[in-house]
Amino acid sequence: MIQKDIFGRVVKGKESQLYGYTRKTAFIDGEIYPIAESGNADSYIDGLILELTQKELQRADAYEGDSYKRVSVSMHNDLVWVYVNPVTR
Repeated sequence: MIQKDIFGRVVKGKESQLYGYTRKTAFIDGEIYPIAESGNADSYIDGLILELTQKELQRADAYEGDSYKRVSVSMHNDLVWVYVNPVTR
């Protein structure tokens, strides 16, 4: 499992929806991956909110590399980090 490889543990998440974004496809190093891009106010992506330590967040940044950009967004009155398309944000 990828989480175990990156964080050394399986991280439990809380299901949620990220409004204002759409799920697109990115081709990275010849592989197909999902990627979030800005959408209209009615669009949303189903996903998980993970509770990570600062060190785990740094590991996630290293794993995602330059193919994704980490941005903060407001969700349920909290700020959360989301990895998005670095070109379209």
